[in-house]
Amino acid sequence: MRLWKVAAGAVVHEVIMWFKQMNDRRVLYDSAEKHARLVGKPLLVVGHPRGRHGCGDINIDIANGHITECPSFIQVDVEDLHIFMDKQFGSVFVSHVLEHVDDIEKAFAELCRVADKVFVAYPDWYAFGAYLYPGHKWLILSAPPKTEYVKYCQIRR
Repeated sequence: MRLWKVAAGAVVHEVIMWFKQMNDRRVLYDSAEKHARLVGKPLLVVGHPRGRHGCGDINIDIANGHITECPSFIQVDVEDLHIFMDKQFGSVFVSHVLEHVDDIEKAFAELCRVADKVFVAYPDWYAFGAYLYPGHKWLILSAPPKTEYVKYCQIRR
């Protein structure tokens, strides 16, 4: 009986974390869009929206295939954004991407290079999914706009 209660508590915890992360993602996207409009430059969105946030002026993802919900899509790796100029974007909104990349420092440096301001949405470290999701290589502890850098640790190779 006790194991059932622990399992139920874990499920409730994850559902609450999911709703929190969805709200955090929308708030960050809105902030990134507002900043881009304020400085009069385009918004770059990294990661497929999947209906969880809006599209940017330019949308990128490494996934093969077109993001049909966003009109301006480019398939590119976030670790190599050479197709964009330095500070081309007012802001970049990165949604649940950095925990998947091979070289988090390189990806973050590229994001900082192409945008005036970086907004990163990531799984909370205290959510079980941050550790259990098979594609996660990094546990992100803090990132912009909360901090000026990405604080992280490796959880998988």
